[in-house]
Amino acid sequence: MGQFPEFTPVCPEGVYEKIITVGEAEVDREGYMHPAELARQMQTITEEHFDACSGMTIEHLNQEGLSWIIAWTQMQVERLPKKGETLRLRIWPSKKKAVMHARKYAFYTYDGEPLVTTASLFLIMDQKTRTAAGDPEGLIDLTPVVIPGEPKPPKMNLPFPE
Repeated sequence: MGQFPEFTPVCPEGVYEKIITVGEAEVDREGYMHPAELARQMQTITEEHFDACSGMTIEHLNQEGLSWIIAWTQMQVERLPKKGETLRLRIWPSKKKAVMHARKYAFYTYDGEPLVTTASLFLIMDQKTRTAAGDPEGLIDLTPVVIPGEPKPPKMNLPFPE
């Protein structure tokens, strides 16, 4: 396993946090949160973060004929959250890569045990042409946050697999 973003009880500036409790609907038969549920929680906090910090809502993008699309994600799981656990889910902006916006995520127990960390790249897509679109007017570029141990997005010049 790689490193994990350092936990602090108080979020660093630019980090958005949501406290959630893992319920019956989010777990499998053994009582562990399924990776698909982790992704759903990441989608929810991404929309909340976008609305709270970017100066624009997902609904506004849709009215403009644009969508916020995930292009790449990598998830590192230390252990899956369990039913009844209270979690801290955090999201923060990273440096843009070409036309893609980078976001980092971390799931911790409420007391700070590292559970899951993720790096994701998003782009804004034109809904009609299905091609990458430039950032709409009014979209605020968030100041990147760097947390020691955070996951890294891929290099933009990966070799084509054989």
